[in-house]
Formats: sequence, structure tokens, C-alpha cells
Amino acid sequence: MEEVVYNGPLLRICNRNSEDCELSIVTCMVAGLLVSYIITICGLMIYLGAMTYIKLSKYQTVWSDRMLKLQRQLWIALIVQTANPIFFMYLPILIMNIVPIFRISFGPYANLSMIAFTIYPPLDQIFIIYIINDFRQCVKKIFCGVVRRIRKQPVNNHHENNHTDTTGLNKL
Repeated sequence: MEEVVYNGPLLRICNRNSEDCELSIVTCMVAGLLVSYIITICGLMIYLGAMTYIKLSKYQTVWSDRMLKLQRQLWIALIVQTANPIFFMYLPILIMNIVPIFRISFGPYANLSMIAFTIYPPLDQIFIIYIINDFRQCVKKIFCGVVRRIRKQPVNNHHENNHTDTTGLNKL
């Protein structure tokens, strides 16, 4: 048992002397409660997203084309921000809690749930920057400006250069 990687609940309690294992009712109830909580949260996300879409669609005749374009980008960003935690947080934890009931082992691949859990926050920000055009253009402008400044910096070759440019200033 020392060689097994396991990140889910211990649903079966085994005796040391025999191979007979009993299903722990309390642990199954807690796992069931966690699963029902995750399903409820996902259902609420879908319901509230649909209600938001219905509410925003009422104002489409009043807004300008630029505002409609921005609202579509924000709607897509909202969908991505809703799907991102579902796929990278809730789903891996849900799988890790349900699969042991059927005596299925992932072995070392069980650690993928923790990896998915840790990459969620940066992916969320990257997706938003990519989806919203104004954010993307701003980040692009910042990075291009930094790259231009780095390229314009003179290379110091550690020897004196007494060359004078057209402005009359000595180059470094």
C-alpha cells in the first residue's frame, strides 16, 4: 500500500489480516455530499449564465455597435470564466471522488488533478486577456514597447568609444 498514489477519499476499510474490505458508509455519504455540491454549483452557473444572457439580449436595440461588440466579448469571457473552473477544478475533484467507488485506480496519473487545480488561475487570466480585444491590444502594446526598448539599448563591449554622433553626444 505504500507504493500507491491516491488523492481521493478512502471509501473501503480493509482489515490487515484479511482481504475483506467494507464500504465506509460515512465516507460515502461525505463523498456524495461533495458530489452533489459540485453538481449544484455547476447547475447554478449554467442557470445564472442563461439569465444574464436573457437580460443582456433585451438591451441590444439600445446599444451602439461598439457596445454590442464589447458585450459579446464580455459574454464569451463570462462563459470561459465559468467553464475554466469546471474543467480544471470541479471535474478533476469530482472524478477523484467518484472513481474509487468502482475500484478503479489511476496510479501516478491521479496527480494530474492537482496539476489541473494549480494551472487554473493563470489560465483564467490568459483566456480573458486573449478574449477581450482591448485587453489584448493593451498587453500587445506593452510587450512590443518593452521589446523595442530592449533592442534599442546599446551593447557595451567594455572598451572606450570616443565616437560622436550627429547630436554631439558621446555614445556609451
